[in-house]
Amino acid sequence: MKSKFKFALLIALAMISVTACKTSNESSSSMSSQESESIEELIVPYYKDDELVTLDATIKFLSYEVRDDKEGNPSLLLLAEYTNLADEKRIPIQDFWYFTVSQTVEQEEVFLEEQAVISEKTAKDSKYSHTLGNKVSEVDPGETVEFIYSLKLENTNPVKLTMMSLVDEHIIGEKILNLE
Repeated sequence: MKSKFKFALLIALAMISVTACKTSNESSSSMSSQESESIEELIVPYYKDDELVTLDATIKFLSYEVRDDKEGNPSLLLLAEYTNLADEKRIPIQDFWYFTVSQTVEQEEVFLEEQAVISEKTAKDSKYSHTLGNKVSEVDPGETVEFIYSLKLENTNPVKLTMMSLVDEHIIGEKILNLE
């Protein structure tokens, strides 16, 4: 008699467990897209609306343009806003490894890694003069600064920014910059 009671109790517990799981799955599948987006943003890093959010910082891409560098060669100037989310001072360039910049050259993707030295004219331009040196200067916790990132271009083909998760190296976002 005792074993029949235990068996009946186990069956009842299993039924309750299955019912609870089914109810839980139904409620999670009826989640609104807004709730789903909120949960997505809890997974760091992520890229949305031209903003890359990492554990330590946000990098918001503000604008870009092609200008001649100090040697007269075309270079890409990316203007971005950097916010330090960490508890200690950080240097914006520390978070550049979350994204790559590439361009197609003769049907092959080439990564743009060589930084361009901006021209004197660009350095004096009020749009950029306040940003000089910010990408390699310490930023206090909670502080936001603008910086420019300048790269030598291979040609005038579109440039692709690819944002990556460093944990498992999957792409979390892309942005195409049309240069013409």
